[in-house]
Amino acid sequence: MYFPCRYDLHFMNFTKRWEEFSATQNFFNIIERKVIVHERNIIKEILWMLSGVKDVFILQWNGSEFLPNSQIHSCELTSKSLGNILKEFCEYGTKVAVLRDFVNDVQLRNSDVGKNCHIFQAYTEAVKEQVQHVTNQISDLDKILRDKRKIFTLLVLRKEIKPILDAIDLIYFIHQETTGTICTTDDPFGRMCKILQVLWELLCHQSLREQMSSMLLKIILTVFLRTSTPLFSFLEELMFLG
Repeated sequence: MYFPCRYDLHFMNFTKRWEEFSATQNFFNIIERKVIVHERNIIKEILWMLSGVKDVFILQWNGSEFLPNSQIHSCELTSKSLGNILKEFCEYGTKVAVLRDFVNDVQLRNSDVGKNCHIFQAYTEAVKEQVQHVTNQISDLDKILRDKRKIFTLLVLRKEIKPILDAIDLIYFIHQETTGTICTTDDPFGRMCKILQVLWELLCHQSLREQMSSMLLKIILTVFLRTSTPLFSFLEELMFLG
């Protein structure tokens, strides 16, 4: 049985009726899609991110920093706990990305060879070596995870990876202190002096801290010595030449 229509279908303006209907609807009120993932997958992407991979799903790179994907939910943790843990790891992932971008940018900018003195280039190589060392340590953990030689949870990962995160913190701090000091001058000699001064002051200051571990102190010393290599070579040649 058909009921009579209140509109005259022969003369009705369907466009107008559609606009009236659309005005009463909220097409943007879309239910957010939730993705449930296992803790193991979250750990894998954390390790990838800390290795320098930006194209990941659970931790998303927005061009300047990593942020947790709000659609992700864990089988083992509450959304709040997972969010707090991921935010912490995202901070370290962002630091690694900044350090890697710095190294790549310096190596690709051939036009700034004159401004980038030998000391600055040596400093860049020193940062690159330290970041690579971190990557190697992360790769070792990833291999343990893939081989299932150890059961990892996010809490276990935080404990296992803490020395690596401390190293990332220190390398990033050195980088911020150094680049923040030399950004005010383009003079190669001035940049050389400022880089060496900052690294020497950091080395002296950190060596006096009782809480500083030998591993972290070794990082600062290695960066300083690696950066100073061109200067040592110059002084050695000068000494032999008389």
